[in-house]
Amino acid sequence: MSTPETKTAALTDEPQASAAEPPQALAEEQALAGPLAKRYLLRRRNQVAAILFLVLVVVVILLGLEWFLNTKPDLTLPPVASPPPAQILEQHIKLVNEGATDTIHIETVPLSDEHLKLLEGNESLVRLRLDGGRITDEGLKSIVTLPNLLELRLRESPITDEGLAVLATCPQLQYLNLPQSDCTSAGPLQLLPLKRLRSLRLGSNQARPEIARMIAQLETLRAVHLIDIGITDSGAKALAKMPNLESLYLDGSSVTDVGWEWIFTNHPELHVHINQGHHDHDPHGHAHHDE
Repeated sequence: MSTPETKTAALTDEPQASAAEPPQALAEEQALAGPLAKRYLLRRRNQVAAILFLVLVVVVILLGLEWFLNTKPDLTLPPVASPPPAQILEQHIKLVNEGATDTIHIETVPLSDEHLKLLEGNESLVRLRLDGGRITDEGLKSIVTLPNLLELRLRESPITDEGLAVLATCPQLQYLNLPQSDCTSAGPLQLLPLKRLRSLRLGSNQARPEIARMIAQLETLRAVHLIDIGITDSGAKALAKMPNLESLYLDGSSVTDVGWEWIFTNHPELHVHINQGHHDHDPHGHAHHDE
């Protein structure tokens, strides 16, 4: 019979697996863990590097934007110097003298009375339209030396009654446009010597409603356009009765509907504009474009 001591001894004598020697499965896992861990670490390093790079790019962009907003660089092109007014007028005169045109039309150029002396005596100029600058009565003395001038338009030019008297010495003039003149209500009477005058467009802060009766005496007129003058019913009737009138434009007038009805009834042949449009009862009413 074996004693407990004998069994213990027997057990201790049996070969046992060493704790330092792992099982085969564990050994294989450890064998695979090495390369995987390296790849994982490499991937993590690449990810961290990419994130740091993106952060750096964002920082650089923000710093650049802050610099741009703070410094506000001037990206506008330097202004191109315009030729002096006299040179511009001389270029137009050259085209007229060469026969390329019979018209001088200049906008926004600040011409003065002195510049108009360049035009004196020009026989080829037929139409003069100056939409810039400031021409006074004095400048008209140069204009009336143009022997064949048929049309004159001067914007922003405070022509007075004395200036109209000067223009009266230009007998061939047919179209006169002075939308910002300084003439009085009696001023148009200075134009009576102009027997060929067909169209008058006139505006003046100095004129009063009675100017209509003065203009009505210019019997050669076929077109009248008055700007921001408080023409009344009686004034409009006086204009409508002009023997050769074909077109009547009144902007900013005080004519009532009763006055217009009288004109449409008694002078249906007239082409009437009221503030750049037609009255609802105008027999000639029609749509207008680009007027």
